[in-house]
Amino acid sequence: MDTYVINQKVNSLLNNATESAAVFSQLNQKQTDKIVKAVYKAAFKNRVKLAKMAGSSIPENVRILMAPLDSVGNEHPLSSEISCPILAYYVKKDFSSALKTCIDLNYHGGMGHTASIYTNNEDHVKAFAVAMNAARVLVNSPSSQARVDKDSLTLILHCFMMNQYQ
Repeated sequence: MDTYVINQKVNSLLNNATESAAVFSQLNQKQTDKIVKAVYKAAFKNRVKLAKMAGSSIPENVRILMAPLDSVGNEHPLSSEISCPILAYYVKKDFSSALKTCIDLNYHGGMGHTASIYTNNEDHVKAFAVAMNAARVLVNSPSSQARVDKDSLTLILHCFMMNQYQ
């Protein structure tokens, strides 16, 4: 699953949109910690079963569990690339702090992969492209092509992000 680094405005809009998009975003730190343990114990990656293992209940129609993070590193397993229905995300106050987090994520475990940025600011695109150690940098485009289908979270978030920057 991709990790998103978003600004405070987009976070507010995303929180308001999650209910109508059947995305569960109200994971607190305790729930996030329990879900991390459940992901590594479970042989399955079903979001409803993971939530139950973590002591939470979610509606059957929820597509993704959203876990806000504040740090990157081995002590924060969701800051690593992991194939599961949990979207880790960081909320940053400005481009500089967002770029630093992206660099940290890149060097923590994503070097050589695709990096993607949503913005209409050319200076931000250039700074991001120079900073990322990635084979390709995508602008205003989803980066998880293998996971894009009509119901995928990647497509939903891509459409959401495009609406914020167009």
